Amino acid sequence: MQKDRKQYVVWKRVVALVASVLIVLLLGFGFYPVPPLAKLLDPSKGVWKNARQAEHPQEQSITLEGLRDKVTVIRDKRGVPHIFAQNAKDLCYAFGYVQAQDRLWQMDIGQRDASGRSAEVFGKFALRDNFRKHELGLVAAAERNCAALEGSPLYAELEAYVSGINAYMASLNPSELPLEFKLFNYAPEPWTVEHCFCQIKSLTWQLSSGSYYPYEKQKTETEMREILGDSLYNRFYPEYPAYSPPVIPEKKGMPPQDRTVYSKTNPHPGLGQVSDTDEGPVNLVTDADKVVSFVDNNAETGRQHVMVYADGLESQSSPYIRGIGSNNWVISPDKSASGKAILAHDPHVWLTLPSMWYEAHLVCPEYDVYGIALLNTPYIIYGFNRYMAWGSTTFNADVRDCYMLQLDESGEKYLYDGAWLPIEKDTVLVKVRNGKDSLCVFENSVHGPVMDWKKGKFAFRWVGHEVSNEMNAFRNINRAQTNHEFEQALDDYFVSPHYIAYADVYGNIGMYASAKVPVRNNSDGRYPLDGSSAETNWSKFIPFEQMPHSVNPEQGFLVSANQYPVREGYPYYLGDGWEEGFRARRITQLLQSKEKISFADMQRIQCDIVDARVQNLLPIMLTAIENKGMDDPILREIYDVFKNWDGRFTPESSAAVIFNHVLNFSLPIENKFRSKYNRSFIHLRNEIRECIFLNEAGPEWFDLPQTDELETRDDYIISKLKSVYDYSVKRYGVELKNMRRGNEKSAFYIDHLTDLPGLGYPRLPLKGSRYTISYASRNVGPLWRMVVEPGDEGRKVGVYPGGQSGNPASKHYDDNIAPWYNQKYFELLYPKTAEALEEKNIESVLTLNPGGRKNAK
Repeated sequence: MQKDRKQYVVWKRVVALVASVLIVLLLGFGFYPVPPLAKLLDPSKGVWKNARQAEHPQEQSITLEGLRDKVTVIRDKRGVPHIFAQNAKDLCYAFGYVQAQDRLWQMDIGQRDASGRSAEVFGKFALRDNFRKHELGLVAAAERNCAALEGSPLYAELEAYVSGINAYMASLNPSELPLEFKLFNYAPEPWTVEHCFCQIKSLTWQLSSGSYYPYEKQKTETEMREILGDSLYNRFYPEYPAYSPPVIPEKKGMPPQDRTVYSKTNPHPGLGQVSDTDEGPVNLVTDADKVVSFVDNNAETGRQHVMVYADGLESQSSPYIRGIGSNNWVISPDKSASGKAILAHDPHVWLTLPSMWYEAHLVCPEYDVYGIALLNTPYIIYGFNRYMAWGSTTFNADVRDCYMLQLDESGEKYLYDGAWLPIEKDTVLVKVRNGKDSLCVFENSVHGPVMDWKKGKFAFRWVGHEVSNEMNAFRNINRAQTNHEFEQALDDYFVSPHYIAYADVYGNIGMYASAKVPVRNNSDGRYPLDGSSAETNWSKFIPFEQMPHSVNPEQGFLVSANQYPVREGYPYYLGDGWEEGFRARRITQLLQSKEKISFADMQRIQCDIVDARVQNLLPIMLTAIENKGMDDPILREIYDVFKNWDGRFTPESSAAVIFNHVLNFSLPIENKFRSKYNRSFIHLRNEIRECIFLNEAGPEWFDLPQTDELETRDDYIISKLKSVYDYSVKRYGVELKNMRRGNEKSAFYIDHLTDLPGLGYPRLPLKGSRYTISYASRNVGPLWRMVVEPGDEGRKVGVYPGGQSGNPASKHYDDNIAPWYNQKYFELLYPKTAEALEEKNIESVLTLNPGGRKNAK
């Protein structure tokens, strides 16, 4: 007994000793990913320090080496900096300093990720992503770009920008570093210009279209064609879809040569002729006092389905189109109630806290521009200056190709143009925190980076592998004053492909499909190419002046929602990955519903949550119930839910849940293909499904092969509507009439970049859908809503889902999210001088003074 007690005491002491050591280690050193808790909880240096420095001092004056003249930075009540400098380099320097003040950790981790080095912070969990950045050739492309542009005016401004970032970092002691540096227990490193290019290459890769894996192309192209046959394949996956008007209305994808372009000496003749229907900006866009009805006459039943659409704009039927992604549109002075051109823009991307974008106003003799900048760059990407406004959406041109390589027996050489060439190899050391550093070997060829595939090796070529100058395009757009200067700037735009909408103070509107799109020899880019033949190379890029574009079209407006760009007959292959255009249909309907569109209308359209699919498909569902299900109590209940639905995807709409449920099922024809080809699953595009529902296909599309009967469209609809009961009542225990989108676990969320709990925004009910103008899908939505009348007297509003600060303790960390979610806008303050900004709108003033030996030059 005594022996057992001694053993217990010994073990107790051992456990206590081990626990003490662990506590000391945890407090003093930490165990990755847990930081040293003593440092983290230190009242003078830890997280409490971050809480105390959450806001900028009301007035502050700093002397910095590297500035030539004084710079004034005034932050308004939303934390947006208005930077007034006396030359462009000082402006870029100050912008780098200010971005780092608000977002240093985000900038640091962003450049590490883009450079393939985030494993230095996050360990082996990030290794695969780091490997991919090198494997895709993104880091090497950034290095080439950086070297090629050294000595240019752009490079000089980037050097000044980087100097500003480094100046702010040099002013910090370890206790003043942002929270995430303390949580992950590391420190930032000095910036270089190369980091800016890495960031651009990484982002443009993500936004470029086309696949770099041969089996993906085979699955989506070759096997689809085999399954459907040429006739159906070309109908369902056409190069030029016929379901909606294209982005560019002119037949050849370009405006007539005699199209008038207005200028300072020749402005639009109707400029400034205000209509009686003109309205100023509205704060709350969903105006319940303005509701009109759209009546759909059903020829078979003689019944009218009333479709109520909010926003005070009538909806009218239109051809079928498809869509998901970003929106922009412009209206001419002839179409505008204010007599001025107006631009609306809301790009859709994944949303995070902090936001990947940063709102700012930049002023110097060369610039006076407002909008949002991509972090780690010194230029406004979407915004306006004193003369024009612009915004872009993704133009899904195919700018990637893959080449199957023919290897020799050793696997070290490949055949190209009759000769055996060695596969080039490059070795990169990827450092891994708390793990073994990884020595990675990457391969290259004349076509581009080489990758292993289950059937051998393939190379892929991407436009972004070329030396490109898209940053210079935005530099010159920021400074442009005329349509001609704007077009000259776009000539530098390389990748990723975008539709760039334009409106100016002279009355011009335009839409430009912008990118360097390859001209292919003997192929259209839809299938893997023969890497041994030089004939499969790209011969050139489509000349800028021959890219699809429109300026001042007769219809008085232009709409881009990622739909296809041009009508059949355009001389070059552009791609076939156009998004479904339901959003484009809805925008066009609303623009055509009134003779004059007001500024407030533009805001209402931007926040519209009517799903354009409902217009044609809901009457069909109601007709199916009338024909076959009015005696069924469940179907009768669904009918009652449907019959007065306005098509809006609100969080509380049970009709939206039921409608989506029916359309999310595969049609029998799709399942038939799946049973025949186990590797392939045909999921027809939504606009094709709409055509099928509208009886453009025979009953064989709805026939179930396992039954002897010939099922019809109405049979299919009835069976899916009945299954909603099981879906809602049995799965969730909720009656159909009480079914809400929240019951579907369809919460909208904006999480912290690291997914750290507590640093994201609370979940919100989904408002809108993937097919509504105001796009909503889990963590994807409009990153920036902007409506602008160009010119000093024009109205300008905007909002983005985030905040200016990256400090979770700051009031500006997420203060824009609630207004954004509630569809409110902010008036964008655009003073010409620092003195013109009213004191009531000022939150803080920072003065940056030149000092030090570098300024003596």
